[in-house]
Order: sequence, then structure tokens, then C-alpha cells
Amino acid sequence: MTKKTVKVFLYCFCFIILSVGLLVPETFAAPGQAIVKRTCLMGHCWKRIDVNKLGEIGCPAPMLIINNVLRELNGYLAARQRLKLSESQVKQLRIIKYRCHNTLMKKRAELNLLSIDLLDNMSSNQFELAQVADLTEKLKSTCHGLLSGVIKEVIAARKVLTPEQRKIAKELAY
Repeated sequence: MTKKTVKVFLYCFCFIILSVGLLVPETFAAPGQAIVKRTCLMGHCWKRIDVNKLGEIGCPAPMLIINNVLRELNGYLAARQRLKLSESQVKQLRIIKYRCHNTLMKKRAELNLLSIDLLDNMSSNQFELAQVADLTEKLKSTCHGLLSGVIKEVIAARKVLTPEQRKIAKELAY
């Protein structure tokens, strides 16, 4: 496979993975009972992170953090009626969500391409130590850019809400 084919494949793969992860989590009840929608608002679900699992996920890009950012952004839009969001607020939140997805897809693709370059270099019998060091620095920098980028977006989303809406969001959060 050429690098261009791999790049296209990785973009498509990232899109599929992100699309699956963007669904608002639901708790399904037994047959005949109502489905309860679960939302993550005002960072409430962040309190439920099992920090012992962070080491299992590893870098690049701890998915627990990214998934909580996505849950929270989706939660605001899913609860827009209960939060009484204005059309302007919904538009702002959608823009923030788009920017977050854009950052996420670009950075994850960069991480995957850098990982492939590192694997190619390391699979050689005569790998270049300087190039390995450079690639690992790029991986670290890209991972930092990804995490800080999505966290900035969730903070921006929280600022869209009025104090009263934030209070309602905290009451709605699971």
C-alpha cells in the first residue's frame, strides 16, 4: 500500500470510529419499560472516570478523556429543550462540536501516520535513533495538541450556557 492509500484508509477508519463513539449513551430497560436517556452535562460524567484504567489505554490520546468531551458536547445538544437553549446557543454548540470533531479527526490521523512512520523506521535493521527521537517528539506534541484542543472546546461549550442553564444541567446530569 502506498502512503496515500494508508492515509485515506486511516481517515475513513477514524471517521467510522468517531461516528460510533458519538452516540449519546443510553441505558436500555427491560422489555415494556421506558428507555432512560443518560446525559453527561457540566462535566458530571468526568467524576466517574476510573483513573486506574488510564494506564491501560495509554498515549496517544487517552480515549476516556476524549469520550467524555464528546459525551458532554452531545449531552448539551440532546438536552436543548430541557435546558431551554436559544437558537443562537444551539448554533454555537454545534459549531463547537464541529470544531472538536475536526480537531479530533485531524490529530488522530496525524497520530496514526506518525505511528506508521515510527513502525516503518523501527522495523528496519538499521533504524535511525535521531529519527526515532524526532518521531516520538512529534507523537507527544500531537497528542498534547489533541487533548488540549478538545478540552478547550468543552470549556467553550460550558461558557455558552447561562448560570441558570448550568444549574439545570447539573440537576439533569447522571
